[in-house]
Formats: sequence, structure tokens, C-alpha cells
Amino acid sequence: MDAIILKIQILNIIQILGSRYENILESTTLFVDKGETVVLNCTRFCANGITWNGPDGSKAMSNETVLMTYSQGQLINPNLTLTNIAVYGNFTRGTCHLQIKNFSTANDGIYQCIYFLSSILNIRRYNVFSKRPPTNLKIVNASQNNLMYAKEGVRMELKCTVKTGIPAATLIWSKEGLTVSNGSSDTLLYQFTPTRFDHMQRITCYAFSDLLTSPLSQTINLDIQYKPHLTIIRSKNGSIIEGESVELCCFSNSNPPVHYIAWYQNNYEVFSWRQTGTTYFDGLNKDFCLPISTVYRNHTGIYMCFAENNIATSTSHIGITVLYAPDVKVTYTNSEQSITLDCIPDGEPKNYTFYDWEHRSEFNEHIRRIHGTPEGQLIIKNSQIRKATEDDGIYVCTVSNGIANLKGSFRQEGQIYIESSASPVFVADNTQVQIGQYGKIIKLTIIIYDKLYHSKVLIKKNGTTVRVKTRIDNITTHDIFYGANIRVFGMQYTFHLHLTSTSDFTSYMVEACNDVGCNHFYVQVQSASCPESPSNVSVKATGQIVTVSWIPGFNGGFVQEFVLEFGTDFNSNFTVIVPNKDTHEENMNHSLDNLIPNTAYFICIFSRNEIGDSNKSNLVTFVTSHVSQEESTPHTKLIAVPVFTTIALSLTIGIGIYLYIKQKGSSVENRLYQSAEFLYPETREGEAELDNPIASSSHDNQLYQMQMQTYSENDEKSLECALVQRVEEQAVEPLPKITEADMNYAEIVFDDQQLPCPVIIHGIDDKTIYSDIVVGAQLPNLLSTNDSSSESEDDFIYVEGIENYTERRKMNASQQ
Repeated sequence: MDAIILKIQILNIIQILGSRYENILESTTLFVDKGETVVLNCTRFCANGITWNGPDGSKAMSNETVLMTYSQGQLINPNLTLTNIAVYGNFTRGTCHLQIKNFSTANDGIYQCIYFLSSILNIRRYNVFSKRPPTNLKIVNASQNNLMYAKEGVRMELKCTVKTGIPAATLIWSKEGLTVSNGSSDTLLYQFTPTRFDHMQRITCYAFSDLLTSPLSQTINLDIQYKPHLTIIRSKNGSIIEGESVELCCFSNSNPPVHYIAWYQNNYEVFSWRQTGTTYFDGLNKDFCLPISTVYRNHTGIYMCFAENNIATSTSHIGITVLYAPDVKVTYTNSEQSITLDCIPDGEPKNYTFYDWEHRSEFNEHIRRIHGTPEGQLIIKNSQIRKATEDDGIYVCTVSNGIANLKGSFRQEGQIYIESSASPVFVADNTQVQIGQYGKIIKLTIIIYDKLYHSKVLIKKNGTTVRVKTRIDNITTHDIFYGANIRVFGMQYTFHLHLTSTSDFTSYMVEACNDVGCNHFYVQVQSASCPESPSNVSVKATGQIVTVSWIPGFNGGFVQEFVLEFGTDFNSNFTVIVPNKDTHEENMNHSLDNLIPNTAYFICIFSRNEIGDSNKSNLVTFVTSHVSQEESTPHTKLIAVPVFTTIALSLTIGIGIYLYIKQKGSSVENRLYQSAEFLYPETREGEAELDNPIASSSHDNQLYQMQMQTYSENDEKSLECALVQRVEEQAVEPLPKITEADMNYAEIVFDDQQLPCPVIIHGIDDKTIYSDIVVGAQLPNLLSTNDSSSESEDDFIYVEGIENYTERRKMNASQQ
């Protein structure tokens, strides 16, 4: 026995000394179930020198390398305390087996088969351990509620430990289902830098082993504290135009929640919120909005959302540019050669379109439009042709940048007022002829335009200054600027001139001077009078509407109005004052309507000013047309308008004659005159009866004039009316001279009626009182053929019940 022990010890010594030549042929790890029999094989064809080493059964750590000799060949070491060890084999076959029965943890360890071959120590190694699962997995420093605390941006370490098993378990760190770290030791570390996105995320440590039915695990939640994270959202995308509304909202996410949040515009706080003891938080989020109900241009700028919690402060910025229509400013510089105006807009965006400049009066009246440069500049060159003051006024620059203002207008205006330093100007409202009355004072008025406001004005007659009372008034007047009649502020000088002699009715020169220079104006003083009578009175009938036209006469130096008188007889006169006063037009007209159909009217016109009335115009007659042609019967005779008009006028004259005879008891005679020389009694001495044959019906292009004068007892020459009737007739064969039997008479009974004034009709005093109506006379052709018009149906009227007085008169004469 002792020899065996000695031999084993010698082999161990040799093994140690010769380790420099050892050769590990193979290393095998075996995990054995408890109670299992394990056979370790060491095959060698040479039977000598095989040694088995193994653990001594003291349950030493498996990683210790101190072994004891189990056997030499088949000889078991007598010092081996393990009883479940056996060595067997067939050396002839080259096998040598180490058998371990009923394997337990006492048998865990390293087993080696050692032998020499060619002076080299060969070792076959076995790592044999009994199987056992891992246990006691835990995450170090986790709180009782499985929370791990950290700060955003600060590196943190997670540590997972487990009591190792055999074979060793596999440890895994999983974050929200994703593996972030793994290992096979009993400890597994996971290091990372958390962000706000890691807050409240789940992290799990797993231990996996084949000996476990399910892995060991522990889960924790990360509580990451982080500063406010801010997001700004604008309620309106795209451009913001002045006048619209917008809302800026700042959304804060932080842990812990913010206790202060505010809006700043251009570094000035405009809106804020601070936590109080009763503040309620909806999680970690806080939204804070800045409403702007009406956006103005001064809202343009940088807006900052500022938030603070216990960790840190945060800011977020957004820029707002408000688009707005431009404010327009106009400046100018004046030189001897020109006036330069610059249009300076200020809007957003700054791409401008400039339109034509407008020149206005100081009363904002339009004068003209002027082209400027595309850059908004206007240059007005001085000229010797026009008055220097014509450039005075308001200059308006119109510009657009495509943005409407608060009133919806896309074009904006800027303006500046310019006034010149020039000599006084006599305005267009001055009257070169002014009217006065002999023996009275005329208030001669002169108006000047002078922006220097210190003019010296003198009035001269034949080169000599006239010393008169003068009144100066500041007034609004008119002048001509670039062809436009506009209002201007002027100074009116009123000179009180005594018109004591005819030499005072002459031309006067008015001289106006200031520091720049002088100007002159000539005014003619004329005598005042009544207006002249209107002329060229004509009537045009269209249906029941009659248009009266005339040419106004001189107004006598004052504004005149026109009075139109018309009627069907002397007792039913109508007076119409024409609404339009003296318009300075060459021709005037006025329309009458609602006249009685198929009725003869007479009309005359006169004018009136503040001195008095003009003479009345010639009396013009006209007959209104029928209402309907259907009212005429087949037996109605067609009679020319001139004949009917003559008869109607004769009846009217007859009425006047009768009333006058009733009052005066005088005889009258209707006479046919050719000119106005018979209007006055003293001209009748050379009067001669007309011997021309008289047609019974009509003559071609003949003029019939019947004039009737009414005289007042005080003034026999005051003419009231003149009657003119123009008749165009067709030519007929000359008729024999009319005899007494051919005369037509109108037997009329008149009512006694008082006339407003006596009526004088020139005739034979002792003649029987009736009206001899001359129905035709061949007079000189006073009308040109151009005044005639072709006959039409409107030139005739149908009259029922008219008898042939010529035939009747002949019958009565023959009976006598």
C-alpha cells in the first residue's frame, strides 16, 4: 500500500516538474443530474502510466484547480475518501474508465486522465458538475414600488444579479420588449443616458435556464425627471394679414410639471401664468395660449414661450410677420427749375406698384393726373407759359403692395400740400365788366390769389390811383388750374366808387403786388339796365308735350330769370317761371305738358333781373293735336291749321273788343298789318288799306301777322304782347276780289267783364261793332322756303259744324 502511495506521489511530482511539456488533448464539460452514474474515458494503447486525478470531495469551489490522485492504472489511491469512485478498463484494448456512481455535488469538479507519451505529458480533462437552476434574481437599487429615478441627460446604470445555476443562466435586459443587453454570468449591467422619452418606460431583467420552466424576471419603471419641452402651434397657417385674428399656443411637457409659463414679444412679457396652491395639473402637460383677436402691424416680431419647473427652464420661439397695406409718405424738394416729389411707402411685403399721381385743389377737387416714375417719383418742371400758382395744391401718390387695408382697399394714398411763392394772381372769378348806376355807389369787387397773404392792391383810373373806401374779405372763390375750374382761398377787395359823372363809366386798372412781384387786371364799369327781351321764340309740339325754345338776351348786368306766359284766352293766362336761370347758354328751352288736346294756345316770354323786366317777346300760337283720329266722322271736313287758327284768334280778339267797347263805348276795326310800325298811333297817318286780293282758304308760303296792342292810360308805348302767327299754305289759283257779300262775320254775344287794362284796336270809329276777320292777304314772303315743311296728316284738323259763311252771306244779300 505504501509503495502505491509513493508511486502516485512520484507521478505527481513528475507531472508538476514536467508541466512545461504537457499537452492537453481535450477538455470536456459535463453537467450531470444528481444520482446519475458518470463514466469518464481515457483511451491509451499503452497500459503503463495512466493516472486519474479529481476533486477530493470537500465541496471546494469548482473553479479551484487543486486535485488529488484517484488511481494509478487500476490501483485506487488508498487516501481517497470518496467511496463512489471506480477505475476499470481493458488495457489490451487501450481503455481506462473512471466511474462515478450516484453523482452528487461532492463530486463536482475537474477530472484529468494523465499519461506520458514520447516524454510528453498528455492530459485529457473533464469538467463535471451536477445540474442546478439559477435563483434569487433581483435589480439592484430598485424601489419598493419598482421605480428607478434618474434625470434626463445624466448617465444611469442598471444592475441585475442572480444566484448562478449549473449550467450558468443567461441574463437579459429588455426595454419595452426589445433586448438591450445580455450575458451568462450571475451579474448583468445596463448603462445608458435617459431622455424624456424614457420616462415611465418598463425595463425587465430576465434569467433563462434549461432547468427552469419559466425564466426568472423583475420589471421596473423609469421615472425620468426632465426640463419643460415646449411646442408652439399657430392657429392660422400661411400669411397673416393685418386685421385678421391669430392664436399662439405653447404646449409644455415636463417632469415635474411647470410652475411658471409666459409669453414674451420681442423680450417683453405680454402674458403669463404661475402655479398656485390650488392649481390642478392634467398630467405632465400644460398648454398656454396667447390669443390676438385683431392683428396689427406692430404684432410683427419674435414671440417666445418661457417655461420653468424644478429641474430647469426652457424656451421656444416663433416669428410672426404681419402683412399690411403700406403707409404712404410724400416729400418734396423745390428748386428754380423744378419741383421733385418722392412717394415713400412703408408696408409688408415691400414690392410696390405706383399709379399715376393726382393733382388736387386745396379743397380736394380733381385737377389732373400726372405720370411719375416706376419708383414713385414725380418731377414738375417750371414753365413761363402758365401761372406759377397753378402748381399749388395737393399731390396724391397712390401705391399698392397687393394687401388690402382694414377698410378693404388695395390702393393706398399719401399726399402733400405745395404752395408757391409767386406774385398775386387775379382769379378766374373776376368780372371784367361790372355794372353800376349813375349817381350811385358801385361796389367794384376784385379777387386775388396770394399765398404770401400780404398783397398791396391799388385801383387806378387813367394811370392815377383812386382813393376810395376799400373792404378786404377772405373768401372762397374759383380759379382755373390746368383747365380745371376749382375752388381756392382768395382775398376779395371791394372798392366803393361814386359814379357821379359819365367819365366814371370807364376802364379801371387794378394793381396787386407782394414781395415777389406785381400783376394787373382791367375792369370796365358799365351802366346797369333791365334785361333784353328773349328772341327767336319757337314752339315744337310732340303729342301733348310742347317744347318752347328761345335765345336769351343780355341780362343787364345781373342774373336774369325767364317767365313764360301762355293760355287759351285773356282771362285764363298761366305763368311759368323757368327753373333754370341765366345759364349763359346760347339757346334755352322749356317743356309744357298736360295741355288740352285740339286746343289753340298763345305764348310769350320775358326775362327779369333785379333792375326790372324786359319787354315781352312776340306772341306765338300753336294748336295741340287730337287725342285720337277715330273720333272724326266721315262728314268731317279737312281744314288747314292756319285757317282754324285764324278763326280761333279772331274769336279771342272779338271777345277782347266787346269787353273793351262795353267799357269805353268806342268802335274798333280789326286791321291786318305787315310790320311793327303800326304799333304806335302816331305812325298811322301814312297807313294805307291793303288792296291785295284775299284768298278764301290758303296761300303758298304766306306770312300772316296779326298784332294786337294794349295800352295803359299812363304810358301808351308800353307793349304788353305781340302776336305772330306763321302759316305755311299750299298755292291756289287767285280768286276774285272779295266784295261786301264775301265777308264772313262771327255773331257772338259776350258777357260783361272788366278787363285789367284798356284795349285799343285801331279801326273806324263809326263802324258797326263787329269783328271783320280777314282770312287771307297776299303779303311779302317774309319766311324762307327753308321754314316750310311738307304737309302731313298732323297739319290738318277735322272740325265739325263749320258753316260756309261765304255762301250764306251771298244768299242773304240776294234776298235783300
